[in-house]
Amino acid sequence: MTRAKDRSITLGNVIQMVSATDSSTRTRSSSSYGTLTLNASITPKNSSSKIICMFSGVIEVSSGGRANLCLSRAISGGATTEVNGGSSLTREQDTSDTNVGTQFIFVDSPSTTSATTYTLHGKTENGNQLSLIGDGGISTLTLLEVLAWS
Repeated sequence: MTRAKDRSITLGNVIQMVSATDSSTRTRSSSSYGTLTLNASITPKNSSSKIICMFSGVIEVSSGGRANLCLSRAISGGATTEVNGGSSLTREQDTSDTNVGTQFIFVDSPSTTSATTYTLHGKTENGNQLSLIGDGGISTLTLLEVLAWS
């Protein structure tokens, strides 16, 4: 374990947590990524910190097709960038009108101390309707700031 210069903070410690939930059903019918509304914002305390992004929820694709989920990031309300180069963070096989639990964890390095908003995006490979299921279920996006070396 390594201690930071002021010795009161240990590198690798979680120094902040933010969580957002959504219990509404959100839908999107497209083969291009677009928002599914769920988002969470965090203001990192250190520009070298890592942000661990964790998503958990239930999805469904109408009439079959593969569902893909990713995150976008906007710093201080600026331009939106898809993290991980726009690659899917989770890809569920043919859900064919069946609710499927899904989750992912992604570690980001935003290199900022400005407010940073992460938003869940989704698409299907064939343009069928992708649903983030509410109806008694809850989707959660949790952000953890982990102190790292600068």
